[in-house]
Amino acid sequence: MPESGPPPTPIPAELGPYRLASDTASFGATGVVVRGVDHRDGQVVAVKIPNQLIAPDSTRERLAREASTLTEVGGRHAVSLVAQDVDGQVPYLAMEYLPHTIADVVAERGRLGAPVALRIVRQLAEALAYLHERGIVHRDLSPANVGLTADLEPRLLDFGIAVTNGAEIGGSTAELGTPQYTAPERLVEARYDNDPRTDLYALGCLAYFMLDGRPPFEGSRADLVDRHQARDLVLPPTIPDRLRPIVTTLLNPDPDLGPRGPRRPRPHPCRRRRAAPALPVSGCERLVERRGPRQLRPRDRRLRRPAHAEPERRP
Repeated sequence: MPESGPPPTPIPAELGPYRLASDTASFGATGVVVRGVDHRDGQVVAVKIPNQLIAPDSTRERLAREASTLTEVGGRHAVSLVAQDVDGQVPYLAMEYLPHTIADVVAERGRLGAPVALRIVRQLAEALAYLHERGIVHRDLSPANVGLTADLEPRLLDFGIAVTNGAEIGGSTAELGTPQYTAPERLVEARYDNDPRTDLYALGCLAYFMLDGRPPFEGSRADLVDRHQARDLVLPPTIPDRLRPIVTTLLNPDPDLGPRGPRRPRPHPCRRRRAAPALPVSGCERLVERRGPRQLRPRDRRLRRPAHAEPERRP
């Protein structure tokens, strides 16, 4: 979810069937999220209303597209959409309420243990693969935009600047999200704005944050451009040896290398069958796929002579 702070837009006491608690407001570039309670059944939800700095016409379209995306991917991989009203005087989305994000947990408890962090990274890789296969790029993966359930299951939040099938859910493709978690190619070249591989780089930054308690790069935006592109990243001792290859490859500044590079098809176990074509996704599935038992080549079987055939005569 967006980071906490003074809300950039007035928050009504009630909106639709929901009573809003203005003291729980958190805000981002595209909207304000506040905790709400349905006065009909007491259900607690997260209500998102537009940021007043955005033109009113674009906010309705933005929320409508975000609602459509959550309807498609919400549940296992992203926060669920509960209700929406994009045509009212104050348009809003009501979503599943998750009281904590990764940023909250690290701030309260410190860095996460390796087993928990690795499980979250794998689940987020699966979630990103699910999105990318449907033509959706999140573009703002950060500790504040990953909610956690009571069982520490991650859920993607805030699709405010996401793109779907190359078309923005809302706003300009120039919106960068959180600079500390933005891929270096997006910081310098506009052609990478909608590239799903940028989500994988952000996943590497997020893994680093969970294991060390701080992002891999900090500073002003101008400093971050140089630091993200540097190839001399030294991992701190807080990152275990068995997780270093994952973090290092995800944080490779070259989008064409490592798991962010193009997927190569595996050779088929049968000689005479062609290999499956490369999948048109970013490579997230390589972090979560499970290899089964080794498949052996079928042995060449000799032709069996029919039972009624005459025995072969030798000279």
